[in-house]
Amino acid sequence: MKEILSIISNATKTEGRHVISPEAGYPMITDGVKAVGDAAKCRDLLLTIGEWQTKSGKLDSAFQKWVLTVKDNKAKYRVYDKGSKRVITVLIPYVDTRLKALTLYLVDGTLMLPTEY
Repeated sequence: MKEILSIISNATKTEGRHVISPEAGYPMITDGVKAVGDAAKCRDLLLTIGEWQTKSGKLDSAFQKWVLTVKDNKAKYRVYDKGSKRVITVLIPYVDTRLKALTLYLVDGTLMLPTEY
């Protein structure tokens, strides 16, 4: 967990963007998000964000805030739009990750840590 927190606090810029899925509509991810995803073994949680980009007409394509909480191997995303209004809640019945909480921003098709914004 210490490694993950260090990655999050030290990710202040990105030099590259990475593909998380070849499917249309999925966002790119920054170096920081890739590092957290690899360290926390939570690629599936990142793919969930991509899936919702293709599912929901409710999401603002310019800015989204994804707030993840994990408890007892169950995850919940609360998704907010640019006006800080909660748009959707996504429940995931089982996850196997070391994360307890994470906030991500999706800005113009790129998923990033708040420190990279």
